[in-house]
Amino acid sequence: MFKKNIVLICDLVENRDGVTIKTNNLEFTSPRYFYTIMDSLKEIAENVYHYEDPQDFIDNINKHQNDIVISAIWSGTDSRNRKSLIPAICETYGIKYVGADAFVQSLCQDKSLTKLYCKQYDIGIPNGILISKKSDIELLKTLNYPVIIKPNSEGSSIGISDNSIADNFNEAAQKTLNILDYFPQILVEEYIDGIEVAICCVGKPEHIDLCEVVALEINGKSFLKHQIWGYESKKCGAATVKRKVITKDTNENIVKEAKKIFSSLGKVDYMRIDGRILDDKFYLIELTPDCSLHPDCFMFKAFAEQGLTYTDMMKTIISTQIEE
Repeated sequence: MFKKNIVLICDLVENRDGVTIKTNNLEFTSPRYFYTIMDSLKEIAENVYHYEDPQDFIDNINKHQNDIVISAIWSGTDSRNRKSLIPAICETYGIKYVGADAFVQSLCQDKSLTKLYCKQYDIGIPNGILISKKSDIELLKTLNYPVIIKPNSEGSSIGISDNSIADNFNEAAQKTLNILDYFPQILVEEYIDGIEVAICCVGKPEHIDLCEVVALEINGKSFLKHQIWGYESKKCGAATVKRKVITKDTNENIVKEAKKIFSSLGKVDYMRIDGRILDDKFYLIELTPDCSLHPDCFMFKAFAEQGLTYTDMMKTIISTQIEE
């Protein structure tokens, strides 16, 4: 047990009823996720505190000067800066926290900017364009089809449907316009078939404790052709989803470059590097430093592969902020 109190900041959602492509709370914490993580934290910390939003935390912050905050689970809505708020507050008050710092959260919240950063590594970056206004629609003619259409600054399939693939300019224009009123910037990228994977990394820049490649299976298929993991399949049970660790079957150069990216970012602590593998080449989808720690998630699958429990996972992640 750590001789520290732990502070968990997360917003909650009771159910996923009535979800549409416009729903903006898909990153909120479900009851099962919340109680699983709280029960686990109580096994390894002297005391565990929960706040539902940054203001509640600030109102009580003097109680937590010597505690450890889990910063990357709170979501919020609408603001592109929201993922940076908790780490920025913690740094302002000199409080230790688990999760990426404000810079990394800001970088990774912007999918297009993330890919500019990652171009220095030996990974594939799908060709894409940003749409900010209706007059930008003509830029869609510069792409090769099919394409995938998604908000540039969202996660957890917010704004991404199972049907967010377009096979031609007219279809892409219509689907882009359908969500442009709800999200300020749309990223349209050339679609790539392949095995969808999450490369799960935990540790510090100088020492990575865990790195596993976890593949996604949708309805029994691991090679996804003209198919994406939208909100219907991810959040609403429209598909049967499984995860499988494939590190040993993955080109070692893919793992090597993923580790380089993780280490280059500085304070991250834990992260998924999401992408597709096609013909032994990795193509980046996004960097996810706010990745789920749900008991059914990619990250726990990576830990379970090593015979570790959910509480072992939480202890390892929190240990990144415990001085030896």
